[in-house]
Amino acid sequence: MEFKKSFRFLALILSFILMILIIFVCINTTDKVQISTASVLLINDGWDITINDQTSKNVELLSFDTGVINEGDVVILSRNIDDYNLNGTCLSFYTTHAICNVYFDDDLIYSYGQDLYDKQRMVPKKHQYIPLSGNYYGKTLRIKLIGARRASFSELRPVYVGPRSEILSLILINSWVAIVIGFFLFTLAMLLIVLSPYLFLYHNKDLRIFFSGLISLMLAVYILAFNSIFDVLINNALINNVLEYAALYNIPTAIVGYLMSIYKEKEKKVFVLLFFLDICLFLLSITIHFTHIARFSDFTATLHLIAAIECSFSIFLDS
Repeated sequence: MEFKKSFRFLALILSFILMILIIFVCINTTDKVQISTASVLLINDGWDITINDQTSKNVELLSFDTGVINEGDVVILSRNIDDYNLNGTCLSFYTTHAICNVYFDDDLIYSYGQDLYDKQRMVPKKHQYIPLSGNYYGKTLRIKLIGARRASFSELRPVYVGPRSEILSLILINSWVAIVIGFFLFTLAMLLIVLSPYLFLYHNKDLRIFFSGLISLMLAVYILAFNSIFDVLINNALINNVLEYAALYNIPTAIVGYLMSIYKEKEKKVFVLLFFLDICLFLLSITIHFTHIARFSDFTATLHLIAAIECSFSIFLDS
């Protein structure tokens, strides 16, 4: 009882401190961290968009409905470039599992993802930054996106022109909700994991707090990776991709581990079996991914099926 009271008090204090920090960030974000519209420009209107030879002219980028873009589908965005004083700036946009080629008129100035696709590797989600120099005024910017997997993407993201450092700041500001939630869950996970040895050693080898912390950690990593925060911070889309799928695949594993720690006798043995089955499936999927036999995303349907079966089994036990 003493431990439970101490833990609840500590958790309450931590939650209060984190709530104060979140309020502080929300209040000060608008006043202290602003991006000048003269420094970062959103190019939204005047685009010609071609999807598999069907062209829509003079449309707004962010309101255009692409439908679901699958593997091999081609989306081409084209627009004449105004006098943006491009020297020392960069062109930036976000791609989702797509091969990307950027042209000015017919000159290829940037390419990403084709080598990964040719090696049967996953083309990850990525913030693209294309350094600009020279005089592009009056030329035609053409962005060619090719779907690299089934259901690669279903919407177009903003295209910015400006200094890279300020574009990075703008991306972080726009993602502040995911960042706050992710770091809150990460902090909670560290608290629970640090406290778990006490419960294990002095309370009959209880691992509930450890697996609660592990669930929180997996959720934190998934939220941050899904929103490509790791890519923004370390400029490595492949690591961001691995973290996203590793967290996604291990959220059910951590939940099964928690159930394994609260059930007894026969039910416990079943959850122990499911726990090690989940670990083996994850190790198999990551091995196949890194040996380029198949991509991480190819196992998502299998993961959902197994998670549904485990969920149904857990509900049946409690009914």
